[in-house]
Amino acid sequence: FIEKFISGRDLTVSILDLPSQTLVLPILEIVCRENIYSIKNKYPDPNDEPGACYIVPAKIGLNVKRAITKSALDIYHKVGCQGLARLDLRLVVDHSFYFLEINTLPSLKKHSNFMLCATAKQLDSEIIILALLYNALNKK
Repeated sequence: FIEKFISGRDLTVSILDLPSQTLVLPILEIVCRENIYSIKNKYPDPNDEPGACYIVPAKIGLNVKRAITKSALDIYHKVGCQGLARLDLRLVVDHSFYFLEINTLPSLKKHSNFMLCATAKQLDSEIIILALLYNALNKK
């Protein structure tokens, strides 16, 4: 079985459980020099030009943002995620969107997609680690 290619904008939604709430971080858009976001784009040779640029927050309409945020939170909770996750999706020209995957252990490296979203919300890695530890120690 081969899935049909979904043409559209590459977006990422990052979610973090804080002690008092589940927080959806600003949505990130990945703009590639090529049509497909690949390892080559994500980790280019240091001597090459960047393969992708990242826009946080993504330039999308408020209604689309709300719909994506609501859907991402619904998926996060229905799948049973805890702590943090990153959901990747495609936004199509007609403003419909398709979630492609959920990463329940996203990278916390400084320039990772998750951390770019966290930084846009003025959260640093210390806050994220403390939230994860707090939630793990107080898990019911």
